[in-house]
Amino acid sequence: MGGCCSTPQADAGDDTIGQPPPSGKPSRMHLPGAIGEHYVFEGIVGAGASGTTFRAWDISAGRHVAVKLVPRPLPRPAVAPMHQELLLHADMAEASAHVVALTHAALTRTHLALVMDYAPGGMLADLVGDRWETALTRGGLHLSEAEALFAMGQVVEAVAACHRRNVAHRDLKMDNTLIGRAPWSEAAAVAAREAAGPDPKAKREAADAVPAAPRLLLCDFGFAKSWGKHNDSGAMVDAIGTPVYMSPQLLAARNAGQAINEGGGSGGGGGGGGG
Repeated sequence: MGGCCSTPQADAGDDTIGQPPPSGKPSRMHLPGAIGEHYVFEGIVGAGASGTTFRAWDISAGRHVAVKLVPRPLPRPAVAPMHQELLLHADMAEASAHVVALTHAALTRTHLALVMDYAPGGMLADLVGDRWETALTRGGLHLSEAEALFAMGQVVEAVAACHRRNVAHRDLKMDNTLIGRAPWSEAAAVAAREAAGPDPKAKREAADAVPAAPRLLLCDFGFAKSWGKHNDSGAMVDAIGTPVYMSPQLLAARNAGQAINEGGGSGGGGGGGGG
């Protein structure tokens, strides 16, 4: 529901991208209200129906962040879903190190601004897509088996944390999985996989101890739904998500115009879920 917080679309020839801006340097674009006084905006990360996400330099914290700007006023039907998304995202960011942290939310006269951790490695989808040229060196695989095990283990840990908090993400896909902490390194991912043990906490600590080990981060809780909290009924009966990531049961139910419980589908935490 609007870009995640990964690699920006930098202007060609802009050699300041990726470096802390000089003190007092003005923002590169017109910014709403006081937001521009606290952040130097450097480039567009992504854009969606609900807003545009930028990479920015947090002047006070001295680090890069991602800032999503959602134009106001919000359409009335979008207010409740946006509020729900913020609650669930903030809740999950506290629960798991594999969810993009939502650190601040602010209202200006023209925009809702959401400040999140910046993921320097971009989207997992881009990494996998870029590997096709060298796939033959890995036996036709875009990721080596050790890399895939490392990545999948982190995604499963994020989903498990969601389910422990009674949250179904409902749009799990590589586009909503970011590479944080450090850009992807095959050697670091393999080393982190080999250092991992059976205990999830120990596994993460072992992986983080590997120099330059990436950390996968789940983002975009626009389709997420909870049960038993946040005044949410928890009913999930419609097929929601990205079709190419949906289970066969969900697709069959959607194509037949059936509710999830009638079509035999489940999968609330996977590539799609009931809505």
